[in-house]
Amino acid sequence: MHYNDFFIGIKNNTLSGAYLLHGEEEFIKDSALKKLLLTVDETAYDLNVSFFDELNASALISSAESLPFFAEKRIIVCRQLPSGGDAETLLSYIPKLPETTLLIFFIRKKADEKLSFVKYFKQQNRMVTFDALSETDAVRFVVSTSKKLEALITPVAANRMVALCGTDASYLNNELTKAADYVGKGNEITLESISKSVTPNIEYRIFDMLDYFFNNKMADGLRALNMLLSNGDTPIGIAAFIASQLKRMLSARALIDKGLNKDKVVSLLGGSPYAAKKSHDAAKHYSYERISEALIDFSDISHLKITGAMNDKDALIFFIVKNFTSKKA
Repeated sequence: MHYNDFFIGIKNNTLSGAYLLHGEEEFIKDSALKKLLLTVDETAYDLNVSFFDELNASALISSAESLPFFAEKRIIVCRQLPSGGDAETLLSYIPKLPETTLLIFFIRKKADEKLSFVKYFKQQNRMVTFDALSETDAVRFVVSTSKKLEALITPVAANRMVALCGTDASYLNNELTKAADYVGKGNEITLESISKSVTPNIEYRIFDMLDYFFNNKMADGLRALNMLLSNGDTPIGIAAFIASQLKRMLSARALIDKGLNKDKVVSLLGGSPYAAKKSHDAAKHYSYERISEALIDFSDISHLKITGAMNDKDALIFFIVKNFTSKKA
């Protein structure tokens, strides 16, 4: 089940039974749970909402069998998946769940779809998946969130927000709130106001820098690097990010060498679609061996600092020049 269907169910009061909420997009997942819990009258909230941080099948079933107090439904939120005997017990019980009880399994990150408990929810179309936003979905999120903040935004400006901030909904929400406060209620969030109020995501600022290096624009890349350093980012932190990107490039290169097209590579890399596309495009310029060598270099910067062989900034620049001065494989 897509999370949009779950939101519709909340709005129309049509949810019933048990659901499993999981996936990488934590902000929207949290928003879904909050929206659901807001349907409970606050005067009887404590009597009709129960949370289980540590799962005990017997205690959970006992809670589920309790009638709601002056409300249509009782909501139980379990933040842990059951295992072993508890999982078997709950799989047998869930089909018998009272109509007055709504049972939510709320899991951080993605659930293991190999588990029989998870398979059950998927087969019943009750596994609500909160995948990382695509760029298109992120733009839609920007537009809808701007309306909630009582600010106007054009598609061009919304795309600019995503280009600067990425597709993480939590970060987009924070930066949009800043932009909306900057222009004031009822006013338009323009490209100019975005440039003055929004702090680009470090991941995207570093990607911009890497784009220069990958395209043999060393001077522009070094200027972007100095900007990052002047804004407080550390050489070790930047090197660690480059190393993580090189790991993704390594995976992308291996998939490219297998003959897979861009869409398939991006899909298999997972995570942020933007980052996956960047990894694919950069990996096309380098061989698997060349990327491996660069990864070793950028993973070694902290060691050079500790041993005193080179300070971290000099080591970072040295390895950038060494690895990105040519597109040759």
